[in-house]
Amino acid sequence: MAPWQLPLLPILSMLLLLAARSASSRPLEEQEEADAAVELTKNSFNQTLWAAPATFALVEFYAHCLQSQPQYSKVAKLFNGRTAVHPGEVFMGKVDCAEDANTPICRRFQVDHYPSLYWGHPGKLAWESFDPKDSKASNGIELIPKTPRTAEALLAWINERIGKSYTLNDEARETTRASIVEQIQPMMSLYDIEESTALSYKFILQSEMLNAKTRASFLHFLQLLAVHHPSKRCREGSANILVHFEDIWLAGENAKPNGDLLMRLQICGERTSTDEWITCRGSKNYTRGYSCGLWLLFHALSVRVEDSESKTAIQTIRDFIASFFNCEDCRDHFLTMSTSAADSINSRRDLVLWFWRAHNQVNKRVGDAEAESKTGDPKFPKQQWPPKELSLRKSSKAEVAVPDESSSTSRVAVPIGAAFGIGMASCGFGIVACFWRMQQKRKK
Repeated sequence: MAPWQLPLLPILSMLLLLAARSASSRPLEEQEEADAAVELTKNSFNQTLWAAPATFALVEFYAHCLQSQPQYSKVAKLFNGRTAVHPGEVFMGKVDCAEDANTPICRRFQVDHYPSLYWGHPGKLAWESFDPKDSKASNGIELIPKTPRTAEALLAWINERIGKSYTLNDEARETTRASIVEQIQPMMSLYDIEESTALSYKFILQSEMLNAKTRASFLHFLQLLAVHHPSKRCREGSANILVHFEDIWLAGENAKPNGDLLMRLQICGERTSTDEWITCRGSKNYTRGYSCGLWLLFHALSVRVEDSESKTAIQTIRDFIASFFNCEDCRDHFLTMSTSAADSINSRRDLVLWFWRAHNQVNKRVGDAEAESKTGDPKFPKQQWPPKELSLRKSSKAEVAVPDESSSTSRVAVPIGAAFGIGMASCGFGIVACFWRMQQKRKK
């Protein structure tokens, strides 16, 4: 029996111990070619900077005068995005202070002229305030006193701070498997996993899908999330709902859940859904988004369960889709694909590869339909993974180890092509599935 399907009362006593990062910005690899700087808003500012995979960050606060934008973008291309020449060095973002919604951020940094450039560690910029009159209160955040007006001058200033001698003519290094892993920035995907989790919870409550028939599916999925969700606050939020489950919903054919209490108990804590995305944001409002985030969640869960839990995990996810996924055509296709999945899944490796193959099958089906109707996202066409450049020759038996959070010596061998396919898939969510457990272990 899997841990999340133990009797409810015993598990509640354990969960009591547990119960005590919105992003309208486009992900780095999805920026328009002409502008590599990440647009930050009031909703996305803190989370995006906190998740930025760089040692330093530079944020430009601008308003109506846009003359500085092309110069800033020239430098941003060196550091931001999949084609960055120097990834992981400096995260470059920008905030439009002409937008009323961004006023709280601009006030927090006491912006009094445009453009204003602020430099510091991404985490400091994400959560600290800036006081130009008090160096101690500035918390390591630096306002560039004389804003460089050219890309060359700005890059020279950055070079001085980081001890480098980069130029605007630097050429991109050869893209290898290692550099792809380095540049994908898996932490940004955690935001979208949290978003899909919170949005699923919101949909379920607003659509009044909870009833006597779906009670067990809801309970089992919460138990799965409480143990294996990649986000600590979503684990704690799910556990908190379970702790109060008997107050929320008594068993019985005619019993109904306490909707008001469910609304107050957010599944990811204070992180509420905004229906905004980072890695899963498409170039059109109706593309990617929730379905991409849901795939992210399933892939991440698949690499966190133990071998003995793999059968129950696929059944729990299957029941969740059957009970709570509104798209009838997509739901029926997934259920058909997974009808006999539990029979062939006996380990975490089997589960990981099943989701990879299922995702490819869905991409093929949806991609063909989108090509025929011309409704697909031109910037994110549905693809089969791994692509040729990541695939090994058929004769190769090379394998990659998937890090295991529970033990530094526990390894799950997965063919290298599969490992990258699991991590990247067409929703472009980064090397989450392969490296998530290591990220979580480091955070702990």
